[in-house]
Amino acid sequence: MDVENSRSLPLHIPTEICENIIDMLYSLETEDTLKNISTLHSCALVCRAWRVRSQRTLFYLVQLTDTTSFRRLSKILDDSRHLRDYVYQVELTGHYLHSTTSIFATFPAVFAGKLPNLFRIEVVHFPDTEETPFPRTSDSPKARALPYVPLHPRFSAFLSAFTAVSVLYLQDTTFRTFSEFARMINALPNLEELACDSIRWIAPGGSHPGADFMKQPEWAAGKDTLPPFAPKLRKLGLYDVAIYGAKRLIWTRGPHLAQLYLTIPLSSSPEEPADEILRGLGTITEAWLETIDAPPLSGEIRDHQQVKYTLEVDMYEWEAEMRWWLDHLEGCFPNWVKSGRLELTLPSPRGVYDEWADEKQSSLSGAVAPSKLEEVDFGSLSKLSECA
Repeated sequence: MDVENSRSLPLHIPTEICENIIDMLYSLETEDTLKNISTLHSCALVCRAWRVRSQRTLFYLVQLTDTTSFRRLSKILDDSRHLRDYVYQVELTGHYLHSTTSIFATFPAVFAGKLPNLFRIEVVHFPDTEETPFPRTSDSPKARALPYVPLHPRFSAFLSAFTAVSVLYLQDTTFRTFSEFARMINALPNLEELACDSIRWIAPGGSHPGADFMKQPEWAAGKDTLPPFAPKLRKLGLYDVAIYGAKRLIWTRGPHLAQLYLTIPLSSSPEEPADEILRGLGTITEAWLETIDAPPLSGEIRDHQQVKYTLEVDMYEWEAEMRWWLDHLEGCFPNWVKSGRLELTLPSPRGVYDEWADEKQSSLSGAVAPSKLEEVDFGSLSKLSECA
C-alpha cells in the first residue's frame, strides 16, 4: 500500500502551455520558418489537441518556391477546406518567376476564392547569381526563361477576387509594361500598402486608371474625392525603382498618401542625377502642399488636411557636401522649407563607417556614424521636433 501511494503521478502539461510553445515556432524570418516546418508537422501528428494550433501556425505564412509546392498547396486546400481560413500570408519566391511556368502568373487563377483571410502577398524573384535559403530545384523541362513575368490578360480580373489583401511587396521582378504593372496594383480593391524593391518594366506604354498625365488629377483641383487608381493606397515604398514609374505612382495618389518612402539616387537610372530626380519630385510635392494648405471652398476640413505632413530627407553624403544639399533642397522644396515641414538628416555614406571603424578617428573626415544621426538645422530648415 505504501509503495503504491509513493508512486508519482504522471506529469500533465496544460494544453494552453503547449499551444503557447507551438506559437513560438512562428517567425518573420524566412530561414527560421523553413527550419520550423518539420517541427510543426510533427506537432500536428502528436494528438488532436495539438493539431488545430499546429495547423494554424503552419499555414499562417505559406512559402511557395516552385511548381511542386504550388500544386501541393492547391491539393491540400481542396482536400481539407478548413485550412483555407488559416492562410494569412503568402510568399511567392524562387528562380523561375520569370519563366513560362511562373507560379506568380498562375497564382490568382488557381487560388481565387480559396483564401478568404489572405492579407499580405510577397513576390520575390531570385536572380541566378543570388544565394538563397531555398534549395534550387529543377523546373519543368518545358519551362522557358523569359525577361519578365508572363501575366495573362485576365490576371488582374482574377487578382481582384482577393478582397482581403491590404499589403503587397514586390522585389526584383520585371513586367512587360508599366501599364501591366499598374493594372495589377489597381486590381486589389483594398490595397493599403505597396512596397516595390528593384522593380522594372521593359516598356512604359499602355493604359490604366489615372494614366492620363496630360491633365491634372482631381486632388490638384482641390477636390477630396479619392483617385481612381488604387483608391485605398496609403503607404508607398519605392526602392531602386525607375523614376518614370515613381513619378506616376506619386502623382496619381497625391496627398492621399500618408507615408512615402523613396531611395535617391536610383541605381536603375544612372543617367538621371539625384538633383534632377529631386527637382522632378519637388514639382509634385509642392503642388501637394498648396492643395493641403488651401482653405476648402465648402468650409469643411478635408481628410488629407487633418494630417500634419512633413518631408524627411536622409542624405547619405559627407558633411562637406551639406551646404550644397541644403541649397538644393531649398530650391526643390521651397514651400516645405518655409513652413518648417522639411527635416534633413545627414548620415555618412552607406558602408563607409563600418569599413573604417578600426582606423583612426581623424581619417573619418567628419563623417557621422549611422548610429548617431544628427538632424541638420540651418536657417529655415527645422528639426522635426520643432514642427510637430
